[in-house]
Amino acid sequence: MSPYIWLGLVIFFLVIEIATLGLTTIWFAGGSLAAFFLNLADVPVLWQVIAAILVSFLLMLTIRPFANRRMNGKRTKTNADRLEGMEAFVKETIDNVNGTGCISVEGLEWMARTDPNDKRIIPEGTLIRILRVEGAKVIVEPVSGESK
Repeated sequence: MSPYIWLGLVIFFLVIEIATLGLTTIWFAGGSLAAFFLNLADVPVLWQVIAAILVSFLLMLTIRPFANRRMNGKRTKTNADRLEGMEAFVKETIDNVNGTGCISVEGLEWMARTDPNDKRIIPEGTLIRILRVEGAKVIVEPVSGESK
């Protein structure tokens, strides 16, 4: 087997990685590179293939978690995701049964509800914490005993 086949695979996987930037094929480029060097050392083809597979999966298992943390660790929440954990005051009484409730956060009004299992009515002026965003509404809970 020609070493150029392995070298071609290295280039092929690197081109795909550059095009996607998703840490998807870089591992196979490493495995192909290992097999390329084994080919240069006249190791039998079966061992080259086994080495390519093993090195690829070892790289994926050992380096990928570190690389993902490094690349995604400093991700900043944007848009509605930023609201989770914020506190605000109720502008309109929150009542799941009657389908009412409104809060204002950073100058924007949001339809507000409590968790579906929570039947509490939260009166106007109560300080709440945003648990999550579901479409165009926020799911909230009262912050213990504080109101305007």
